[in-house]
Amino acid sequence: MPGLKHPATELGEAALAPHVCRSLKLLADLPLKAVLIGTLAMNFHRRVRYRLSFTLMFASEGDIAFPSEFVRHSPLHWSDGATGVEILTFTPETAGIPVDVVGRVLDTADQCDGMRVASAEGLAVVKLYASLTPRQKSAELADVQDLLERYPAMDLDDWHLPAELQRRFEECRVCAQAPAAFMPPESRPLGALGWVVCRL
Repeated sequence: MPGLKHPATELGEAALAPHVCRSLKLLADLPLKAVLIGTLAMNFHRRVRYRLSFTLMFASEGDIAFPSEFVRHSPLHWSDGATGVEILTFTPETAGIPVDVVGRVLDTADQCDGMRVASAEGLAVVKLYASLTPRQKSAELADVQDLLERYPAMDLDDWHLPAELQRRFEECRVCAQAPAAFMPPESRPLGALGWVVCRL
């Protein structure tokens, strides 16, 4: 199913699939101390991509709570019993992100139809931390680069990131500003992903 050619402005556009939208709107009616991250959050900032699941970052494990029709399969994995939509949940501990940073991601989140959605800066920070996991590095940094293409003036200096993450962010900025045709072969678009990712 093709995605929209513009960023989403409401949950229905971000989710695309009606059953995913149903699950999101059900949770949006609750006082969850959580923020939408992952692909669906990216959909509010870049071209919408189809997804049959979504990811939430909670302030703490004690804040993870869902309606009774939601099924818990593991500490991080839930699903909507009515639709089968999968939900991944993270906390500062399970994501490897400092508590104060996650708190700021929640505080700076945008509101959409009652759901907190990570701001561009907050989402970039979450993805930079996620890039410390080797198998996720390329995909997460590709998303950071994607955000920088949309928001070239984005500045994370006041987030006081570790030096390695700040370095990765600045290299993503260089990649976002460099036309693919003038990049060395190892830095050109990665196959079907369609993103330009510099060698980091």
